[in-house]
Amino acid sequence: IKEIIDSDFKYFLWILYKIDVDEKKIKETIKKDPQNSSETIAKLIIERIKEKMKTREKFRNKDKEDDWIFM
Repeated sequence: IKEIIDSDFKYFLWILYKIDVDEKKIKETIKKDPQNSSETIAKLIIERIKEKMKTREKFRNKDKEDDWIFM
């Protein structure tokens, strides 16, 4: 994370946008400790990916025969 931030900040922001990490959390992290924020940002990225996995599992259609059943 630190290497990407240092080398290509625009690309880093694009990655965060694609992953959909909360911008407020990122700003707070950088504000609190700008020198050591990469580890915390990595944790936020992992946390977001886990949230997405849980959401996909929750709404995954378990019955392929009838795609129109909403629960």
